[in-house]
Amino acid sequence: MNPFRRPAPAPSALPPLDSPRAHALFLDERGAATAEYAIATMATVVAMRLTRAGGQPIRPQP
Repeated sequence: MNPFRRPAPAPSALPPLDSPRAHALFLDERGAATAEYAIATMATVVAMRLTRAGGQPIRPQP
């Protein structure tokens, strides 16, 4: 057995990605709003942790 030869890929349960399927998948925006909401929520949490109610930055504890 040749140690430098790649093993054969495992068979996939997914159908092959042809041009019409790829077009449909890349134009699907069903998860975009959820992702935008998650990113905005994480940014808000970080901003709130970095500032206090008075607007002073929180210094890390030694």
